[in-house]
Amino acid sequence: MIKTAFQGSEQLKRILVKLPQVLMDATNRGFYKVGTLIERQAKFYSPVDTGRLRSSIFTVVGHLNATVATNTEYAIYVHDRTPFLTTAAREVVGSNDVAKIIVSEIEKAL
Repeated sequence: MIKTAFQGSEQLKRILVKLPQVLMDATNRGFYKVGTLIERQAKFYSPVDTGRLRSSIFTVVGHLNATVATNTEYAIYVHDRTPFLTTAAREVVGSNDVAKIIVSEIEKAL
């Protein structure tokens, strides 16, 4: 085994140790951006009576995913009649390059 050291090697080691978390955070930011695009479209397509359903739509980012949902009890019944979430998701995924959004966030982090 050959060991070498150079000026800044310790700093580089510290950066490389943090790199997986930096990439994970950047990827999750990308998923959040995609989720908020879907959320925006879902709010646009959701039918409005009192505005409660529209204002209840939100985005949550998990581990390498984003979930767009609503917390109203009746949303499932409204969605059966007017599929606002499905329509929004299909539109965003179909018209935007989701991978480009996520890669852009990763590139910013690097």
